[in-house]
Amino acid sequence: MRKLFNENEIKTIKEEIRRAELGSNGEIVPVFARSSGNYHAAKYIFTIFLAFIAAAITVKFSNSDSLLLLVLALSFILGINIAGQFPILCAPFITKSEMLEEVNRRACEYFYSYNLGSTHKGSALLIYTSCFEHITIVRTDLRSKDIVSHDELQEVCNLITQGMKNKKPTEGLINAIKKYGELLKKYFPNDSLINNNELQNRIHFIN
Repeated sequence: MRKLFNENEIKTIKEEIRRAELGSNGEIVPVFARSSGNYHAAKYIFTIFLAFIAAAITVKFSNSDSLLLLVLALSFILGINIAGQFPILCAPFITKSEMLEEVNRRACEYFYSYNLGSTHKGSALLIYTSCFEHITIVRTDLRSKDIVSHDELQEVCNLITQGMKNKKPTEGLINAIKKYGELLKKYFPNDSLINNNELQNRIHFIN
């Protein structure tokens, strides 16, 4: 997951987080996950699909029942292993709604496990990107939802999505951080210009 950014880019992103939070009562936490779900059903469907193809080829060239059973058994074993090693092959068997549900679930889980729901002003932002699903979600505290509009948060989300789509994740993330930094200063200003920094400035990578 860290291959998305080199060390210099990570340092730059951390500095952008610091700048965005400066002069505000807010926190920004980016999280990049390899995948948000196990999608076991999709793996089994892929395995059955592979076994069906193998069985069809076997029947075409052989009338042996024992050979067919052997091919089916090997296909199931091979299919499960291939699906585990190369989950992208299961993607055609996963619905968009299922992916979105899993990404939302994981985003909520990490929001609270990284203590974003415990900040003093309730102005923390989780920027959660799940690479397998190609979905980015921004999650804020319930207190922030009454202040920052859905359209403003969606704009932050779109900046990252566009960066990932253009294969420029660093640029997209930095633009999103800068945008939310503007929102923090607008809605959650800190007149002392001192960032209390309740949460560490870092990117979380989840494999």
